[in-house]
Amino acid sequence: MRTLLALCLSLLLGLSLWLGLSPKGVRSQPFYIALGSQQQVKQFDQQSDEEIVGQTYLPTEGTAPYPTAILCHGVSSSKDTMKPLAIALAQRGIAAVTFDFGGYGESYRRSESLNANLRDTQRVIDWVRQQPQLDADRLGIGGHSMGGTTALEAALQDRDLRTTFLLSIAGVATPTSPQNLFFGSGIYEELNPVSVIKEFWALAIAKNTAVEHNAADSGFQRPMFQQVGQLETGTARRLVFSPTADHLLAPYDKILVEEVADWVAQSLGLSEPQLNFPQLQPSINPLWRLLAQVWTGGSVLALLIHLYSRLYRYVRARSWLLGLRIAVSAIAIGLLTDSLSWSKSSLPMLVVVLIVGNYCCRDDLHRSCSFAAKIRLSVLYISLIALVFGISLGIHALIAGSLLAYPRAIAYLPQLVISLPIALTYDRVNWLLYRMESGIGVSIAGLLIAIEIMRPSWVLLRLSDGVTKGVTVLRQPLQNPFSPTSAKDSRQTWMLAGGLLLVLAIALSYQYQTGVLTWDAAQFVLKLALGFIVVPLVLLSVGIRSRLFRAIEKTLAKPPLHQGTFRRSEQSS
Repeated sequence: MRTLLALCLSLLLGLSLWLGLSPKGVRSQPFYIALGSQQQVKQFDQQSDEEIVGQTYLPTEGTAPYPTAILCHGVSSSKDTMKPLAIALAQRGIAAVTFDFGGYGESYRRSESLNANLRDTQRVIDWVRQQPQLDADRLGIGGHSMGGTTALEAALQDRDLRTTFLLSIAGVATPTSPQNLFFGSGIYEELNPVSVIKEFWALAIAKNTAVEHNAADSGFQRPMFQQVGQLETGTARRLVFSPTADHLLAPYDKILVEEVADWVAQSLGLSEPQLNFPQLQPSINPLWRLLAQVWTGGSVLALLIHLYSRLYRYVRARSWLLGLRIAVSAIAIGLLTDSLSWSKSSLPMLVVVLIVGNYCCRDDLHRSCSFAAKIRLSVLYISLIALVFGISLGIHALIAGSLLAYPRAIAYLPQLVISLPIALTYDRVNWLLYRMESGIGVSIAGLLIAIEIMRPSWVLLRLSDGVTKGVTVLRQPLQNPFSPTSAKDSRQTWMLAGGLLLVLAIALSYQYQTGVLTWDAAQFVLKLALGFIVVPLVLLSVGIRSRLFRAIEKTLAKPPLHQGTFRRSEQSS
């Protein structure tokens, strides 16, 4: 009963945060652009398989037509990634248009192609210019990562776009083309560090152009930035670095979101151009909204798992257990076949409830370590991984020269590490929900349901075994594999590592020979693999071998004084 009450309170808190932080002054609506025509589809049930799907965010105040900004998302992402920026723009009186590239989110299926991305973007631009509530004369474009590359190319081809903003990406531009260019990036950016961004910035302003304002020693009360040129003539350029962002966090970072919104507002004539940053009104950190959504969704999921587990134990004595699993699975299958018109999150949620619920009800799996203790240990390991990744980010930024250029950013690294799991969870959950609607996603969901009907808890049991073996491998001492006294497990570890490196070398060599991968790109991939795979694994191995970590792990694995959630005397069915 206490567990149920705690979960209900958690859900109420999440809902309160979600409702309390819901954006004010913004209304959104979906739109659909059919390929081959520029006509908007009015009803969702009229959507075809050959459409670009998007979302408009319009201000509730002001008069149409509204100045408009088109937002392009990055790789392995969707229009949901650009939602925080779209909300910030709409709250400043600017209509924001987000959309899924073909092959992403809800849009039509196709293979990856930058040229196809550009064609999709041009379709959206043409559609925007046909909408009476959107101002075609005050139109800007921007994006994150891959979307930034596409937005820059579109702006170079279309001189009528009055402003361009790029996040975590840089590209070749001149002091006059495109109009009013914004570079925004994180000091902990993995793919395009500070030095790379500054190289393209030098091209965009011409090196002999005088810097009109430089806040490099602002102490991060305002982000470091440089600005040159004039907004009225379209030659303005601004460079902003945030100490609280890396590549993933850039579209969710409060500093970058506010600065982009300010830049677009000035570029489209909503405020007087200023050389200094304006005093912005206090705004809600976008990550708080993401946290509210993640918290609420997690609470709902945990509550459903708890109710399923209670029902599981209640019906077990009445031999209805198989019927319960079949009933829950039948609902999930109904969602698979679209015979039940629930939200797109219902199917993955039921699959997770089935998998986790079956596992947590197996008392025989929790005799040496209760399910609650396993949750505590999972939190411990996730915290260690986050710490290790944060250290890796700091090392990478130091080697790349970003921290040498802005040493005060080191004070903001803990905030970045705490923010990353929130943004990553939001980003990957949205990715999963869209993938679940594909043919592959439906097939995988059906397979998981079938496995859980026939072999309850098999999925998590195999996953748990894999994690246990991985931790064991990381904990064993590395020895010379050719030594006669070397342990067999250590020799297998060396062989596995060598095999993985050989496969990677063969893959890179093949792509290089076929022209898909250049030597410079191969070096770049190897550097990233070294910095964010090899180094974290070494640090993780050191961490889990430490006496402090083992002591904490041993303490968390102990059962509480009372019997706990699961009655150890019960036998599994």
